[in-house]
Amino acid sequence: MTGIIKKLSIVFCCFFFTTLMYSQLVVQTTVLPPYSPYLSDYTTYGNKVVVTVTNPTPTPRTIKLLGSITGNGISISIPTYFMPPAPIVIPSSGTIQLSGNQLAPYYNTTNLLLQGITESQLVNGNGLPEGNYRFCYYAAEYATGAPLSSQSMCCSSVNITHHEPPFLLQPMCDKEVTSKTPQNLLFTWTVPAGANPINIEYELTMVELLQGQNPNQALDAATEPAFFRKTVSVSTYMYTQIDPNLQIGRKYAWRVRAKPKPGKNANFKNNGISAACTFNYALGLSPGGGNQNPNANPNLPNDDNACFASCDIAEPQNKSPYAPAIDDVVSIGKFAMKIQTINGGNGTGEVTIPFLNTKVLVDFTNLQVNTDLQAFGTTKAVARIEGNNLIDQAIANDQNGVIQMTRDKYNSIHNYVNQAQKLVSKFNPDMPATGVPFGFVNN
Repeated sequence: MTGIIKKLSIVFCCFFFTTLMYSQLVVQTTVLPPYSPYLSDYTTYGNKVVVTVTNPTPTPRTIKLLGSITGNGISISIPTYFMPPAPIVIPSSGTIQLSGNQLAPYYNTTNLLLQGITESQLVNGNGLPEGNYRFCYYAAEYATGAPLSSQSMCCSSVNITHHEPPFLLQPMCDKEVTSKTPQNLLFTWTVPAGANPINIEYELTMVELLQGQNPNQALDAATEPAFFRKTVSVSTYMYTQIDPNLQIGRKYAWRVRAKPKPGKNANFKNNGISAACTFNYALGLSPGGGNQNPNANPNLPNDDNACFASCDIAEPQNKSPYAPAIDDVVSIGKFAMKIQTINGGNGTGEVTIPFLNTKVLVDFTNLQVNTDLQAFGTTKAVARIEGNNLIDQAIANDQNGVIQMTRDKYNSIHNYVNQAQKLVSKFNPDMPATGVPFGFVNN
């Protein structure tokens, strides 16, 4: 009799264990990098968090999710009494995936229990501090909150770090920069890794350094108005004659601070402030090897006026006509154009762009030239568009035109510039003239 009871006990235990295992749902949690300190990012950006629920039973299940985010003394949990707007229905022997807006109620701080951090810190502050966290979710019966899956095997571990500050690229640190006329100096830096470029902007600051002065201390101590400070939305800035004049023989320090745009979230180490770089501003050399003379630049007409919103200059007083020919070099605006072909007043040419160190192909129309080889009247020259009209013709026909930019068009332009070796860094004065588009190197 005792043996029979033991056998029945074993059968009952096996049956109970089998039934328990068969009734369990299987939940898998996947969190994709980069890992944000802001809860809202995990539902705003598509498949940032994906919760997969599998129902191995022959019975449909009506569930909700419960779980927590824990780490660094912080616990953010979904209470068992929480009732989402609608239940999650898992079909028999079926699997579903939840992400994005489907998970939004589970990341709404008003529905969560917070320990070690406040709602204000999560929503309006810096979010979760840097460190390791576990995102754990399990399936629970919708009405009662009774567990329907393992509560300890459905976790994903993540390491939340703040974005690194930008890294300064150009001008290179502790190098000499030669002056140009008109003033132009390209500043470039990296986009912080993992940061969404749409959400951030950059504050570029520059100060003049005194003898023996520490560049970081000089920038920290910069009073308003600083020598130069400007906020831009891209990781490059062309410093021109509309900006404060750089003085030959002086030393300058500069740095960039990355920060979130108004209404956006982004956390950066060191408050987004890059390391400081310095450069010496030196007298440039003319093509002949002597000191550069702003009024003797062979590539630009004589003009001391700064070129602001446009490069227009007063029309020449001399209207005595001259019949231009191939290889003539005429002044057009503030540039020198060498004629390649001409038929009446229309033709093609090349314009030297000193700060790009290259020549750009142009198409001109209605060319009128005086005996001083200066263009006047309704003369117009536009850069030649190459690459199968990657840029809308409207921008070539109208200087105020707008490029209708799409992601596909951006990718086409990007691929063309790289494949055709049309990067400014590869240009030199001896290369043949080129059309647009071309690009600046930013890495």
